[in-house]
Amino acid sequence: MTAAISESILVLHEVGDVGGGGPYAEAFSAWAQVIAPDLPGHGSQPELVGQNYGLTDPMYVATRLFADQGIEKVDTVVGIGVSGWSAQLFALAGRAHRMVLVDGLGDPFLSIDDLLDRRMKRVRIIADSPDPLTDAPPPTHGDRELAERAARDTEVPVLLLGADSGEHQAFLDIFPNAEHRVTSNHDPRVIAEMVAEWAMNS
Repeated sequence: MTAAISESILVLHEVGDVGGGGPYAEAFSAWAQVIAPDLPGHGSQPELVGQNYGLTDPMYVATRLFADQGIEKVDTVVGIGVSGWSAQLFALAGRAHRMVLVDGLGDPFLSIDDLLDRRMKRVRIIADSPDPLTDAPPPTHGDRELAERAARDTEVPVLLLGADSGEHQAFLDIFPNAEHRVTSNHDPRVIAEMVAEWAMNS
């Protein structure tokens, strides 16, 4: 890769990535100044006790890190899985010149009726279960109207990486001007190579 090392990238890893941001920092460091913080309960961060993972945890972690280090903006923000939503918020806030979403924003998009139905089912499970924290499905943002509005407001170049599926096509519809590459390989080195190729040409 021949990209200048002055390229700056923020990588927000997926919830459940055991290694946290470490593998992404290593993969991207060959061609960029990379910031890849560990999210709560991942990598070097202690496990959560008595708390739930939040959809905006990556945004909170990255914003605090930027404030501590005096960073205003990066060239590219990469959001993986549910961390794609925080990457989207970062781009909308004008804190990145480009955005990459790996597997979209982390949820299938639902109509308002489907979203309400899912929430009601979750409420019923919590009400009827002796162990609601175990039995209830996690909450979801899943709001297609909100995602479409955010996508319309996104003014930076966007790259979508994901498997060739109906869900991936839904994201292509929401980001009609985005470039996309089909991949089901989530190896950080593969993602870094695809992002590098795109960033050097965008």
